[in-house]
Amino acid sequence: MSTDFHRPIVSLTDLAVTLTGAAGPVEVLRGIDLDLAPGETVSVVGPSGAGKTTLLMVIGGLERPIAGRVEVAGEDLAALDEDGLARFRGAHVGIVFQAFHLIPTMTAIENVAAPRELAGAPDAFERAREELAAVGLDHRLGHYPGELSGGEQQRVAIARALVNGPNLLLADEPTGNLDAATGDQVIGHLFDRSRERQAALLLITHEARLATLCDRTIRMADGRVEPEPRAGSGEPRVEGDPSPPERGAAGAADSGSPPAEPAGGADLRPAATSVDDGNEPRGTAEHHPASAIPATAR
Repeated sequence: MSTDFHRPIVSLTDLAVTLTGAAGPVEVLRGIDLDLAPGETVSVVGPSGAGKTTLLMVIGGLERPIAGRVEVAGEDLAALDEDGLARFRGAHVGIVFQAFHLIPTMTAIENVAAPRELAGAPDAFERAREELAAVGLDHRLGHYPGELSGGEQQRVAIARALVNGPNLLLADEPTGNLDAATGDQVIGHLFDRSRERQAALLLITHEARLATLCDRTIRMADGRVEPEPRAGSGEPRVEGDPSPPERGAAGAADSGSPPAEPAGGADLRPAATSVDDGNEPRGTAEHHPASAIPATAR
């Protein structure tokens, strides 16, 4: 998918989202202005309920705002109906969820090929095989999700998100269900694939260390994006080091143990520093996890 590197891949203007529940309406996002450059990696941090996941859902066309403008890959998402949004996601957006959302009755290669088959591409299985090989799973093509470890399942999900060549990747706590060592492998694959494809990456994370791997960090609170501190202001900087730590090549493939016990190994990471305080309430799109495949590539 070609990308215009002279304009933002994501542009949000005065974005507002209100969700209605049993307790009444809740303002989840308020007055969000945000641009994301092509190929840029951006982490989103903040406390529970800050609106992080809803922001990601809006950018992916899975949640509709009540006000403001959402432009992604040159498309005004408000102008698209549900079928148009599905086609748009299939062409431009790859989504990686914390809970994997693989179809349990389909093998790894079938899960990865599904978005490309839905897009009508004749090379769906060839591309799926290439993507699985790129994340070190060419030996697991015929295995079902229940026969894969947690780390392997998330790597299948990354391959699925990339199979249609998106220019934007959205990742919501992609290591949240993994142990530390396996999480490192998954993050390595995610950053490597993003960099190789020149795809922008928006990453929601609870871990300060992962946030610093990105080009820039956005902090959210009370449904708003907090202003980034200016250089020399004396305030702590939110943005990551302009020369972040080496992301490194993805680690060796984790073991094929059942998913309840993903591959372990020595934890080489420093103790994770939380930048959140819990799980954030999800928007309406999160109540339909089975829509993960059609949402990204129908």
